[in-house]
Amino acid sequence: MDNNANNYYNNHKETYYSQNALPGTSLRIPGRHVADDGTVRDGDGYICVAANSSYMSKGTVVKTSLGPAKVYDSGCASGTIDIYTNW
Repeated sequence: MDNNANNYYNNHKETYYSQNALPGTSLRIPGRHVADDGTVRDGDGYICVAANSSYMSKGTVVKTSLGPAKVYDSGCASGTIDIYTNW
């Protein structure tokens, strides 16, 4: 579930989505792990995020307030990026 916290950064709205609300295998991301800061990352160290597919396609690399991220999922409102966390 979205914890309703949000931030505006780099011309987009950031929201945080806990992986605890996702089934463990819902996002098959190579090297998926939880980093020391509590963000969910891929094997290359990118923060895993979701974005509306008309706003950013899967595979897009984007700068977030927490560091570089890669889009792995869709389903957000346009202009919003969901940052996956373990919070």
